[in-house]
Amino acid sequence: MALHPMLARAAGAALCCAAGVALAQEAALRVYVSDPTGTATNVRAAPSGAVLGTLDVKGDYSATLHGCEKGWCRISDITAAADGAAPHLKYNAGGQWLHTSVLAFSTRNYGGQKLVLRAKPGENAAPVFSFTDERVLRPLDVRGHWVQAETLDKKHRGWLDVEWVCGNPVSTCP
Repeated sequence: MALHPMLARAAGAALCCAAGVALAQEAALRVYVSDPTGTATNVRAAPSGAVLGTLDVKGDYSATLHGCEKGWCRISDITAAADGAAPHLKYNAGGQWLHTSVLAFSTRNYGGQKLVLRAKPGENAAPVFSFTDERVLRPLDVRGHWVQAETLDKKHRGWLDVEWVCGNPVSTCP
């Protein structure tokens, strides 16, 4: 039995939107701002786009990362670590963007667990680098439950299970 065309379109839109929400929620990752330049960090309307506002160099900020392209990450929910306040930024329907060079996260291997950066997202992907010390890494992309990351010295790059990510700039994560 075929659905009425209007019902079919509505059902398709609902499935599309529900899947989009699930994917957006699944691909979100909390990270923090770690700008090595020592200057205020520009939040942009698009990759290399207009500046929506700046983050004070003295502040500790975290944000939700939704995906990256060509060295830029779309972020949301920027908050100050001290009080959870959001910085004053211009509204932009296309989101807010930060360059990957100013984003970071710490690893949660507080007990010296061996973490592995992998060639592709997935537990069975080939290992490219492993470590047992807690590290600060730069996020490059996020897919599902995996984040592509790079060491600060840029010598190693690979995919890490987000279970091991701490996006708090001032304390450890549970």
